[in-house]
Amino acid sequence: MTPPPGMDVDEGFCLKLLKSLYGLKQAPRNWHKLVVEHIKSIGFKQCVLDNCLFVKNIGEEIYLISLYVDDILIAGSNLQEVKRIKQQFTDHFEMKDMGELNYYLGMKITRTDDFIKLDQAGYVREILEKYKHLLRGLDSKRANTPMERDLKLRKSESESMTPSQREYVSKFPYQNLVGALLYLAINTRPDISYTVGVLARFNQYPNFRACKALIRALLYLRETPDFGIQFTGKSLDIFGYSDADWAGDLDSRRSTTGYVVYAAGGPIAWQSRLQTTVAVSTMEAEYMSAFGAIQELIWIKGVLSEIGIQLVDPITLRMDAKSAIALAKNPMHHKRSKHIDIKYHWLREHTYENGTVNLEHCSTEEMVADMMTKALAFDLHARHAKNSTGYGEV
Repeated sequence: MTPPPGMDVDEGFCLKLLKSLYGLKQAPRNWHKLVVEHIKSIGFKQCVLDNCLFVKNIGEEIYLISLYVDDILIAGSNLQEVKRIKQQFTDHFEMKDMGELNYYLGMKITRTDDFIKLDQAGYVREILEKYKHLLRGLDSKRANTPMERDLKLRKSESESMTPSQREYVSKFPYQNLVGALLYLAINTRPDISYTVGVLARFNQYPNFRACKALIRALLYLRETPDFGIQFTGKSLDIFGYSDADWAGDLDSRRSTTGYVVYAAGGPIAWQSRLQTTVAVSTMEAEYMSAFGAIQELIWIKGVLSEIGIQLVDPITLRMDAKSAIALAKNPMHHKRSKHIDIKYHWLREHTYENGTVNLEHCSTEEMVADMMTKALAFDLHARHAKNSTGYGEV
């Protein structure tokens, strides 16, 4: 802080702020503390498993507040009570009542009597407009998958680029574009999660083929701007898919974990990321992937329990690896699994006999999480993308 113009401060003295100013590192925490205190003062309870979710029960009615910095969502059983809660906010803070939810953090929400849709079509078009110079001359070019089938990239490729390729890469907005696509992949586009996750590994040292792969992802988005998530179920009906691509990363030989969790007919959680250690077999890679999926399922179950929704055990998790299912369900310590980190055997507590999760085998063709672990051919990718978005084929 510097003194305002016209104010002299003697040497050795400083200014003491009476309240936080926007931009100071303390401001976000102070604001969060203030708004949380207000939410609690009007009868809401802060969830333990998700500190940005608040719940209030009035008889059989339930009211929820979701907090994201200064963007607040309010949902409830009775519209009059929701209006009263909103009034309690506007009386205490300088806020705008935006009415029924249509847009939130760049996501468009469409509600009908039959379904709820979430998409980021507007954001996709902003990205395409911003980076249209990268697609110059490719007006007739189409891409029906976000990544070329079975594409494998190496970080060492940056050392063998030609001078013209190095110049191309140096001018390519690689990190900015990956960051823009990452926001899509996290919120409403599970179909590009694997592609963005792989390309993000080259942020520090991008190479020519990685740049071309990013352009293909843009071409795919140009063909599918309206893809998103659609919820059509009449009940929650929570279940998940778990898969792994053994030793798929050519640089580290680590495997990729992929899982998708569904509720009400649409995906609510998904992940595509490198595993932290090297798996020595397909079974171990699948076992480690199931560990991540079960963690997610138990967290979701806990959050629902906090807001008063009790799920009946067990939740189904579908896998296409019978060996990993057998290892999880068998309490005996197999000779071939002695080397597996003990933390991964935690999943047995939740799968053996009357566990929280029931592991169920499904064929590879029906494994939706397959698109979280590898670049697929068009037919298979289109089928899984349709299952995960509800928007039809490319």
